[in-house]
Amino acid sequence: MKKIAVVLILCILAVAIGYVVHQTHSSTEFQLGESGIADNIAFMVLDYDFSESYISKYGRTEYPEEGAKFLWLYVKAANLGEVAQRIPDDWDVDILYKGTTIHHDYANPKGRKMYAQSPLEKIYPGVNEEGWILYQVPKNFYISQAKVRVDFPPKAGEILGEKKL
Repeated sequence: MKKIAVVLILCILAVAIGYVVHQTHSSTEFQLGESGIADNIAFMVLDYDFSESYISKYGRTEYPEEGAKFLWLYVKAANLGEVAQRIPDDWDVDILYKGTTIHHDYANPKGRKMYAQSPLEKIYPGVNEEGWILYQVPKNFYISQAKVRVDFPPKAGEILGEKKL
């Protein structure tokens, strides 16, 4: 509960003082509680949680690799523009920690709404997309030493083209 209050206070302070990271290149890095904006899409980390396991929606208990734990980030993308636009998907959101890049893990948990997993997902002006993204991090991971990197425009769309599943 305490960490949720701290994250919310940081978000409120960032908005209140007008501190928004604004870059026009393909990716932006920011701390928890800050927002990244590119091409009229705002992206923010609203909350985080650690776990030693989770139950998949198929009823299996999933565990991290030995020496690791799960980090769940609750993120939100908002369209600030005037037309529908692609949003970063889970492949576009990485954790930067002590000189390494940590990519998300595929997860299908029971009871958690996952963030967008399609590189072609578009949202209209005034609409938000939010949900959880899962990572495996070292057991001694310190959230205060981590940054989030979001690629704008979504790299998955650029690399994979118009991917159809």
